[in-house]
Amino acid sequence: MADRILVIAPHADDEVVGCGGMIARRALEGHHVHVVIAAIGGLKHRHLEIAASTEQRKQELATAAGILGVSRVTILFEGMDMRMDTVPQLDIVSRLDEILDEQYYDEVYFPYASHNHDHQELFRATFAAMRMTTGRRLPRLSALYEYAFVGWTPGEIQGGKMYLDIAAHLDTKVQAFEAYESQIRPFPHPCSPEAIRVLAAMRGVESGCAASELFYLQKMVV
Repeated sequence: MADRILVIAPHADDEVVGCGGMIARRALEGHHVHVVIAAIGGLKHRHLEIAASTEQRKQELATAAGILGVSRVTILFEGMDMRMDTVPQLDIVSRLDEILDEQYYDEVYFPYASHNHDHQELFRATFAAMRMTTGRRLPRLSALYEYAFVGWTPGEIQGGKMYLDIAAHLDTKVQAFEAYESQIRPFPHPCSPEAIRVLAAMRGVESGCAASELFYLQKMVV
């Protein structure tokens, strides 16, 4: 039977950088992948002359999702990119609760708390939403995925290491990231196609594969 997989991301492109290979692999295997983006649009990045519009960011997200084979995309807060600290935690948790109550998910992936405050807010909200609660069955697996800035992370990431072989899906992951034209930086910036390949190769060396993604296992129910 097909699994239902939920990927929760702070911004449109984090889902690709963090676990695009997993998404492509699981979708190709016939599983249903639902991507939830917390905040999109409303930000001018340092590398852009003008801010990418919300509509442009939504189109990039749709294109990347199509490349990866995502079954469903949900956006929580438009125009709140890098402003998630102004959204009450109750509102974020409540939106995630609605999604988790709507149907059962076999696997849930969300970002660890990096130096980026949107990631910190979403990590806390998702951790709260993943609590044991009446009428909801726990996912079979919940894990954290990596942020692009793996070399600039405050503190040690908690959880057992889980590697996924994405060698056959790395090109698809890179293609999906390249759909985010407004987010691409030149190498060796972590948000570059070349850096995605380098990190996948490094995780592959650690796990005995040509290319891998690293996850930090939070809970597994067997």
